[in-house]
Amino acid sequence: MIKWWLQIPVLYWLLGEKKKEDYYIKTVTEMSSHIVEKRRIALNNEGVRNLKENDEKIMNVVDRYILCGELSPQEIVWETFSLFTTSQEASAKVASGVLLFLAHLPVWQDKVYNEIVAVLGPGDSYVHEEDLKKLLYLDMVYKEVLRYLPIAALIQRTVEDEIAIKNGEYVLSAGTTVIIPLHGLHRDPRLWEDPDEADPGRFSPENVKQRDPDTFIPFSLGPMDCLGRVYAVSLIKTLVVWVLRRAVLEAEGNIRDLELHVAISVKFAKGYNLRVRPRLQNVSK
Repeated sequence: MIKWWLQIPVLYWLLGEKKKEDYYIKTVTEMSSHIVEKRRIALNNEGVRNLKENDEKIMNVVDRYILCGELSPQEIVWETFSLFTTSQEASAKVASGVLLFLAHLPVWQDKVYNEIVAVLGPGDSYVHEEDLKKLLYLDMVYKEVLRYLPIAALIQRTVEDEIAIKNGEYVLSAGTTVIIPLHGLHRDPRLWEDPDEADPGRFSPENVKQRDPDTFIPFSLGPMDCLGRVYAVSLIKTLVVWVLRRAVLEAEGNIRDLELHVAISVKFAKGYNLRVRPRLQNVSK
């Protein structure tokens, strides 16, 4: 979208972009096929045949694809492919953002670390989904990062059927393209107090209740929301737990002084620096 010349097929091919695209698609497809086959064999060895009867035991989405009985083997591979491609890069970006925020907000870093110890203990135990749900301070920081640095600066949708909004003041015809500027929505001073400040406290349960839920839509809404959302949330929070158990993060200055580059996604234009030092508390192996 930004490099318009790559939309021209001949240039896309001559510049080598098509070759790179084919290579990456082949690599991820082979990886997805391997994952699906490995899980299929494991489920067979465990005697798991039916999703309905074993729903409580199934912990990952790939298993659900295999057991639902509604997808062909190729469709399962495609869905797994989509799951990873829609979550990996975004997960890395958001996880880095959470660590950056914690480095700039030492009080919140202490809150999150103390919460991790309270929920999981001082050791290095495994992190389960139920544990992540109890890490409320971490969730507040995570959501503030998504508000401040949305995965996508905007989302685009096509109107399927004519619809009237604002009591008929505006009519959107079928086929109309609608662009929702997430970055602008999440920084709108009419909706957010001091929107350019990094403040995880705005996502406390008390503050969330006072705000229209549709003012915060980092993954879009409805049936077209992000496919990899659930997987990405678990991945990001688990990574942050792993880092904070072992390290203290430090940074100088204020986050708002870091220049943002807003295009398809939102990122820091010139990167950023963090200092990492070992945490003094011993972590059992």
